[in-house]
Amino acid sequence: MIRTSIAAAVALLALNASAAMTKAEETTFLKERFSQLQNGPHPRFLKGSDVAGIKHAAQNAVERKGGLTNMTRVFSPGGAFSTETFSKEDANGKSLLKDFQQAALGTNMLHFVEATAEAAFAYQVNPANPALLREVEKRIDMFGDPILARQCKEGKALPTDGEISGSNYYRRDYVWYFALAYDLAYDGLSPAYRKKIVEVINSCVELAGVPTLRNFNKVSYSNTDSNSLAKFAAALLLVRGDPNLSADALAILEPASIAYITSLPVFGGPDGGYANSSAYSLYDTASYAPVWDVFDRVLGYSPYTQKDYVKFLPQFLFFTLPPGSPAGAFGDYAELPMAEDRGRLMRALFNRYFSDITRWFVKQEREIDPTLAPKGDTARLDFLLSPSENTTAPALPSPYLGYYFPSVGVTAFHSDLTRKDRLTVLFRSSPYGSVNHAHKDQNSFVIYNKGKILASDSGVTADYGHAHRLNWAKKTKAHNAITYTDANGVSGVGQEISNDAYGRETETGKIVNYNNGGALGPSLSTATQVKYDIVTGDATAAYGTANVGKALRTLVYVRPSTIVVIDQLQHTTGRKWEYNLHTVVKPELTSTNAANNEALVNVDGVTMCVKVRSPHAITRADPLENYPGDAVPPAPTKETPKHWWSKYVYNDGSKEGLFVSVFRMDCADAPPVGEENVTFSSGTNGSNVTVKLPTAQVLLTNGVVTVK
Repeated sequence: MIRTSIAAAVALLALNASAAMTKAEETTFLKERFSQLQNGPHPRFLKGSDVAGIKHAAQNAVERKGGLTNMTRVFSPGGAFSTETFSKEDANGKSLLKDFQQAALGTNMLHFVEATAEAAFAYQVNPANPALLREVEKRIDMFGDPILARQCKEGKALPTDGEISGSNYYRRDYVWYFALAYDLAYDGLSPAYRKKIVEVINSCVELAGVPTLRNFNKVSYSNTDSNSLAKFAAALLLVRGDPNLSADALAILEPASIAYITSLPVFGGPDGGYANSSAYSLYDTASYAPVWDVFDRVLGYSPYTQKDYVKFLPQFLFFTLPPGSPAGAFGDYAELPMAEDRGRLMRALFNRYFSDITRWFVKQEREIDPTLAPKGDTARLDFLLSPSENTTAPALPSPYLGYYFPSVGVTAFHSDLTRKDRLTVLFRSSPYGSVNHAHKDQNSFVIYNKGKILASDSGVTADYGHAHRLNWAKKTKAHNAITYTDANGVSGVGQEISNDAYGRETETGKIVNYNNGGALGPSLSTATQVKYDIVTGDATAAYGTANVGKALRTLVYVRPSTIVVIDQLQHTTGRKWEYNLHTVVKPELTSTNAANNEALVNVDGVTMCVKVRSPHAITRADPLENYPGDAVPPAPTKETPKHWWSKYVYNDGSKEGLFVSVFRMDCADAPPVGEENVTFSSGTNGSNVTVKLPTAQVLLTNGVVTVK
């Protein structure tokens, strides 16, 4: 595999200069590759000079050797997940296996199936240890026999998942992990075990391949089908040439590969952006990396160099999950600090790139948390199968300050990405709506400072059918966004065109203005010259009703430490508008004067003062701790942050809505004593606003926000 670099000027990506192929060119290229495809020797996954060090690292590098040792210990008799313990002694293991045999599946079962390929890798590295090969064979029997007995059909999964007998949620991984085990342990497996693996692949692909391809070509945003096609295709590339591979299964290889590659990505774009939350991007994209490796090494098509989305994916992670970031943002898993995932998935992904940026990123993570290595589960395949890390000292990158990812409607502003004590402001107004792992959070934002969460996403990631997801985490009110009362005065109406767990493509936002640097600074290159960043999102469509005529939010980051947010709203019949703010501590009022509703947010000594104003009378409701009774979350983990919900509400209904909020980090940039920094005046298009700060003024004049 060829390691590629992020563009030298990563924050100034010029997509117009991209050499990426068009869809038609990709199709032609891939058809040519298939016409020339040969059945090479095994292991095909470990092919090429760039991956020659994988086995060496597993045998010699301290961390990887430790990971491999832990893996082989797991497979030894009496180990936590050994066949003996799993199938004979452990009550939970026996129950899980019985459920699996009866097709009553649980998500944890995939880890046991994955261990088939893990054992094969351990054998590939230590072929002199016959116990590892026996482990592969035992798991082929343990899982292969039930899969074949039910012809790869699935019954009910977890109770909240509903009936999934027609889905590929599990079978795509049966196919992928069995094929990987076949390839890595090929030389040691008997013809009978190779045949059983291929029969499992035949059964699953013959059942699901053609319907999945048909559905993928018909339904947009079908990430499950995209994932399935990718794993089916990669698996077939690894076992192609086996005499037991059926013609029907083989027939899906070329069209599945072409459909997946030419449509990549389903939830993103050529700037590397990923729509289903910055946090979930790690889970999704890192799991694809070994699949991309197969396309690279076996088919001769490298997504790392020939697909802009893959090429620039580290850029999205660099700006939205910078080193030391306390959490992700905008979607499932956004509430977690993800230390283990950074230690495993981010390094597994970034090791496939070769640049100062990616190496610097990993180095910073280690310096921020020296215990990161143990937190990363180094005994997992996604880490052990990645190329070894380049340990040479990387150059310090330029002080990149911000980036706009138009493909997914996300902006990221930072005081300085090279500093661990940075201020980070993330904003989302996305054309991808709220489908899949994204939320109904158009025009929402989060604020982190000095490693602390000051304005947070709220909610705990829960199964799709869980009440917490349906009644809270997915909804607009769970985010730093605008809601309003309905005709009956019931609060919390947001971007819920539908009240389902999956979301809607139509619940969209769009960024209508973005300016990094603006008129106050002659250059975009240095922290001292860039004075402010500004972004405007339009979430009108997300509210899904003709009655909402305007839902504009403009966020201005006035450097170095102040954020101003201006919301312009319209409703045809008038509503009580609601400004929602979520924090991990209770905001305390800084004054007994109700008119001065400025509140202090203090997280372990890192402070933020927030003031919300409107030309209409508003009331700050007492902040509420935790979640409503109909949205009790799953059992929280020690990593799940606490939650306080503040809400600023119009006292009376109004057709026009206007909120102005000012966030001051460390409570700095205050106006002179006795002066108000937010004032309103009449304009031809509603109220005008002046926000006075020590170094700048933010103005709303006849509907247009400017800075001077």
